[in-house]
Amino acid sequence: MLDPAAPDGTYRPTIDPRRWAPIEAFVTEIVDEAAPALPYSRASLLTAVAHHVAWVRAQTGPLTDRNAVFSREMIGASVADMAPATPSTKGRRRSILLRVGEALGAVDRASELPPLSASSSTTPYTRPERTGLRTWVELQGKSAMKRSLRALLALGFGAGLLTRELSDVTAADVGQGGNLVRINGPRARLVPVAAEWQAELASLASTAVASVDTLFRPGVPYSKNTVVDIVRRADGTTVVTTQRMRASWIVDRLVEGMPMHELIAAAGVRSLDAFVRYEKYLVPPMSPAFVSARD
Repeated sequence: MLDPAAPDGTYRPTIDPRRWAPIEAFVTEIVDEAAPALPYSRASLLTAVAHHVAWVRAQTGPLTDRNAVFSREMIGASVADMAPATPSTKGRRRSILLRVGEALGAVDRASELPPLSASSSTTPYTRPERTGLRTWVELQGKSAMKRSLRALLALGFGAGLLTRELSDVTAADVGQGGNLVRINGPRARLVPVAAEWQAELASLASTAVASVDTLFRPGVPYSKNTVVDIVRRADGTTVVTTQRMRASWIVDRLVEGMPMHELIAAAGVRSLDAFVRYEKYLVPPMSPAFVSARD
């Protein structure tokens, strides 16, 4: 935001200062160039551009091509990954960034993006996508990287945990045989692990150096971008989100017919309302799609 205490209206970013420092000059140059042609306040432009550029840099590394940074595809991906955010908030952010892209000549004024969806980040992974992610993990060259990514998938697909929760799970929090995971903190609970991930989780817990070590990125301080960071550092190009893994876990439990009171407790939610967004992904029990999903 703009700092009212500063006489020159200096921009004080709402993002981590460590992420702001490497992009400050780039962001300022973009806003200075685009602002005269746009109806938005400088504060709105700085906020939107700063968050977008920080996201792009986290995904792609050094910023070398501003047309690529403000391409409609990059803007669409950046806005879709704004979580949590309402569709209206995403819509405003997308409009600002598109206008910036147009002012820079990076976006054709006639181009269109697909409609925003309130649940775009909660689309379950398909079975082929899950198989692809497992293969990607196994192809990692560094053992520590592979181990953390194995934990990411096991806790994400196996227990539906979000970033903060899976980052805190230690070897001691895994039940015998990997059948349960204990979650501590404000939403403390026991989460049943999907059968296909129990052996993987048990293996990770039994081979940890110490029972107090976290399974995912042991020894690395938590940050909200910890998943994005490790995926960016990994070999190969892919996108993994805890939101979509959690969606996969929830939909799998709904398809299996897990009792609602048990699912509410395991997911750490307050009511059935939290599952309404997943209803469209459910299929009739005897449909070909259902049979395929179970195979």
